[in-house]
Amino acid sequence: MTEMTTARASSPVGSSGPACPVSESVASFYYRFGVTLLIGLAVVCVSRPAWTQDDLSGGDLSDIVYVRLGLVDVVVTDGKGRALRDLVGEDFELRVDGREVEITHFEAPTLGAAPDATPKTKPDPRDETEVAPSQTGELPTAFLYFDDLNTPPDLRARVQGDLIDSLAEAGVDRRVVVVQRLGLLSFSQRLEGADQVRAHVESLATPNARSLITSRARERATTQLARSHEDCLMQAGCEPCQTNWRELLDTASQYATDEQSRTADAVSALAEIAAVAAGVEGQKILLWVSAGISHRPGIEAFDYIGDLCESFRDDARSAVMREILLYDETPRLERLATHANARRVTIVALDAAGLRAGLSSSVSFASVAVRPTMNNDTVFAANLQSALGLVARETGGSAITNANQPREALAGTLAQVADGYVLGFSLDGPPSGREHLITVRLRGNRARNAQVRYRRSLQDNVVEQTLLDRLAATLYLGEEENGLGASVSAGEGTRIGRRFREVPIEVTVPKEMLSNLAGESARVRVWLTATSESGWRSKTRQEIFDLGEEPGELLRVTVRMELPDQPVRVAVGIREEATGATSRLLLELPPGEGG
Repeated sequence: MTEMTTARASSPVGSSGPACPVSESVASFYYRFGVTLLIGLAVVCVSRPAWTQDDLSGGDLSDIVYVRLGLVDVVVTDGKGRALRDLVGEDFELRVDGREVEITHFEAPTLGAAPDATPKTKPDPRDETEVAPSQTGELPTAFLYFDDLNTPPDLRARVQGDLIDSLAEAGVDRRVVVVQRLGLLSFSQRLEGADQVRAHVESLATPNARSLITSRARERATTQLARSHEDCLMQAGCEPCQTNWRELLDTASQYATDEQSRTADAVSALAEIAAVAAGVEGQKILLWVSAGISHRPGIEAFDYIGDLCESFRDDARSAVMREILLYDETPRLERLATHANARRVTIVALDAAGLRAGLSSSVSFASVAVRPTMNNDTVFAANLQSALGLVARETGGSAITNANQPREALAGTLAQVADGYVLGFSLDGPPSGREHLITVRLRGNRARNAQVRYRRSLQDNVVEQTLLDRLAATLYLGEEENGLGASVSAGEGTRIGRRFREVPIEVTVPKEMLSNLAGESARVRVWLTATSESGWRSKTRQEIFDLGEEPGELLRVTVRMELPDQPVRVAVGIREEATGATSRLLLELPPGEGG
């Protein structure tokens, strides 16, 4: 994430004057309305001479310098997994794209530290920055995500009590959004406290039958492979693993393709949640509850063929290995991690299955000759857990696996992620959209037996991406802001066919507000997106308007949207381009309104 600060080019950092002596209106715009260009970066102020309203009313803003920070969340534990909270900035080495950079901003853990042992950094006389209060000591927002399409109902029921207790024990139950996926993603409003979270979770819909079908996919594929092998053994002229070799591979390949689609579907949902979370200020923890997804789809089926055929063909193992290498979801999972890192979303994954029994003890396979081995069970479990671990590790989180009672381990992990270190470094120039690779190490003796977890990449998001992410938070979470004093309404629409209507969305902004910010040259960008309860989602519309285009005291603009004839939520963003002052508003339309 990136953070932005502003300072006059003519004002040295050490110039006199109180820190952040910005007028209330300007401070509110820069703190809350659009200058945080990389998701997850805090906003800081640099000491400088006070700005007056006259400085911004029609004045030249060309001498304002933007100072942006990249922020990296870091958790450090000892050899026993206990958090180390007494480190200072000088204990860390931060590298960006392989090059060591100066740590210009440092935050130490606070919530778990003793009152008399708050870590301090050595004061730097050049450092006159202050961190915005909203970014210091504030807990992250936790997104509790039930991946019910990949988690049978009994597994969710088994862990949900421990989940809620762990949130409370870790102290991260005060800002929680519950997300469920039964086909479409549904988001709760922000919940406060374990009681609210528990009540909402208990009201969630019961997972549908698809999760049960998915959970038994391996058993069905393995049974089909076993039947093919046994049939061949009983047929005259059929050579096992020779005559039916293609049939065995085709069965395993179909299973692998289905698992690959399931992984792609799960990753797409996680990416959408991360995009919505990006619009929420500060750090976000995505607690992903799932029975797992395939890292190498089909590996357990191909491994089973290797077990069946090892005695019937010499190249059985090497042949199935060639098939296994065709299915690898590592690039997709790494792209998800990069997407989450760009939005300062740390993923903590919980394998809801706990300790799996496996097919090696299943009565479905009466013959020892075709019964899956314990090693095959291990391959299956490791494959599902590997995907959880990769995404969690790359985003600075952790995966809790093989835990039938995960409360203690999950509470400890959440507490560490919620109250870790924050390292900041300066980013030069305007946002580029470039991904930066991050490496964090400890120096000297502090590195001994220590484990360092951090997000492995940081993306310098361009303004457009940030605006889209924040608009998604408005659309799904109802997160609004109105720094421009704008209002939105729906005009009278016209019917388009049987199921759609064209509705004019009217946006009104006081011209005085705009001219006070950027003078008569103010330019306003309006962007809109909409969704319905059925899962329909519009493309994002975007228009740009100049202040002088409309007479009168109000800037009125209209953007027409084609909307389905059902309940619709329309998120409208308005941004003054010169200063970044922003409004995000939500408009809810019942069926037929505007038509």
